[in-house]
Amino acid sequence: MKTAEIINIVCSDLGIAKADLAKRMGMIPSSLYRKLARESMTLRELQECLDVLGVEMEINLRYPDGNASSSQVNQELLISRLQREKRTLWHMWIREGKRTTLRISSLFPVTEDGT
Repeated sequence: MKTAEIINIVCSDLGIAKADLAKRMGMIPSSLYRKLARESMTLRELQECLDVLGVEMEINLRYPDGNASSSQVNQELLISRLQREKRTLWHMWIREGKRTTLRISSLFPVTEDGT
């Protein structure tokens, strides 16, 4: 499916004109129309469009050997790694006698037990 098709379907489903989407993205409508007509929109730009509209995009990869991977799986792996890193930082902070200030994203708040 082409990026223009995706944008057209999403805008139609949400009842949003592409001109409104362009304005929400801080673009001139003609710039968005040109990108869609030329199929020159990058995956990152498509993601930005969908983010502005509040739509999640999931990418599924299917390999020749039958294995599959999805962006949801990759996101879960990333979150797991970040949580492990947070615990590591917490334990380092504890070992150093809390002498340093440690700030971690509010997505992964540190509790008293480091979890």
